[in-house]
This record gives sequence, structure tokens and C-alpha cells, in this order.
Amino acid sequence: MLRRQLLASLLIPGMPAIGLAQARRLRMVRSAWPPYVYMEGERGVGLDVELIEAVLRRIGYQLELVPETPRRRRPQMMAAGELDLVPAASVPEHAQEQAWFTSTYRHELIGLMSLEAQREQFATLQAFSDLITRRIPVLVPKFRTGGELDGLIERLRPAGLAEPYDSAKRGLAMLQRGRASLIIGDIPTLIHIGRLEGTPVTRTPLPEQRLPVSLMLSRKTVSADLLAQINASLAALEADGTLPAIRKRYGF
Repeated sequence: MLRRQLLASLLIPGMPAIGLAQARRLRMVRSAWPPYVYMEGERGVGLDVELIEAVLRRIGYQLELVPETPRRRRPQMMAAGELDLVPAASVPEHAQEQAWFTSTYRHELIGLMSLEAQREQFATLQAFSDLITRRIPVLVPKFRTGGELDGLIERLRPAGLAEPYDSAKRGLAMLQRGRASLIIGDIPTLIHIGRLEGTPVTRTPLPEQRLPVSLMLSRKTVSADLLAQINASLAALEADGTLPAIRKRYGF
């Protein structure tokens, strides 16, 4: 009888029968992605870490950071039930067949930036077409940005004005060395790393993209009921000011 009661206590409606310690945790890959997710010693910190921890804490769950793995492996880990959560996910069409997606928990801010010391040089920019007219070379990320900035990058390439970079840190180093005059990227990330690296950057007057992102959850380990609880927690913490206060501390 005692054994049956113990096994029953480990079950959460709609979820597989797994150990209690694991059942009350959601696993996410640790990564070096400041200011969203990064490590201070053995402790995970950053905007996304704080937002997710607040949401999970309200429903009695904890966030567990597991060793970093390549991005291309994470979908397979999710499908195999080795990973529960991926942050900053855009919701692709028909994506619900492979994973759950929560409601929006923050927005990504993507735009063009220059070195702080060159702010005045680009203060008169008014439209993307000015970059081509004035022959201004731009560092562009290898990943797609979504929206109008992808179109801008496609216009810069044939004009010989697009120089690719593969990480924010490397992109800022290239900007500092004069490989281009501006850089397209995640604005908070570039500002944060620029401060750490002694390469302060500033925003240009050109339009910026504000894109909603969600938490992607494994269908293997997360039930529809738990998804509903997470969405309800997001809504409640948004309404009572908890999540806005966290984002404000990070400059959002």
C-alpha cells in the first residue's frame, strides 16, 4: 500500500511517471547569451533566467540549467524528452505539432548600431535606403532576423555592403577594427557585450524590429495542463507588474 501511495504521489495529471525531483523541474540548456542567459560561477543569471524562474516559481516548479549543447541538437533532445524548455522561440507555422509554445513573455529588439564614438556620423540616417546611397558597410548576422531587416540585408549583399559575423562578440570586434561602420543585431546583447569588452555602441535613428518570443516546451515531458498553468502564470505576473519590473531592470 505504501509503495502504491508513493507512486501515485509522483504522478502529475497528463505527465509521464517520473521522479518527483525531476517532475517539479523544467530543464533548459545553459548558454553564454548575455544579457538573457549566462553563468556567474555555477549560477545561471540573466533576463530570461529571472523571467522564467518567476513564472515557474508561481506554479511550484524550478528551472534547471543543464550543460550546453549545440543548437542543432536541442530539437532532438526536446523530442527525446531530454530537454523541457527552450527560451526566445518564435512560433513557426504548424509548430504546435512538434512542441508547445507559450504566450509571449518578452520581445526581441533588433536594429542597427554604431560605435558610441561615431554616433554623430550616423545621426542623420532616415531610411534604410540611405545605407546604400551613402555606401555604408554593415555587419550582418548569419542568422535570419525576421521582418524588414532580412529584406535590408538582401539589398545590402548585391551592393557589396554586407559583411557577415557569427557571434555578437566577434561582430563587435570587427566593428572596432573598422570592418564595417554599422552592425545589425540584438540590441540589448550588443550593448551588454560592448560594455564588457570596452566597445560601447549606440542605436541609430533607423527603424528597429520588436518581435514577440515565447517559451518552447517539449510535448514529451510537458502536459497541456502544465502549459495552461505556465500561460496563466505569465498573465498573472504581467498584470501584477512582476515581469515588467524584471525587464525594466535589464533596460527593456
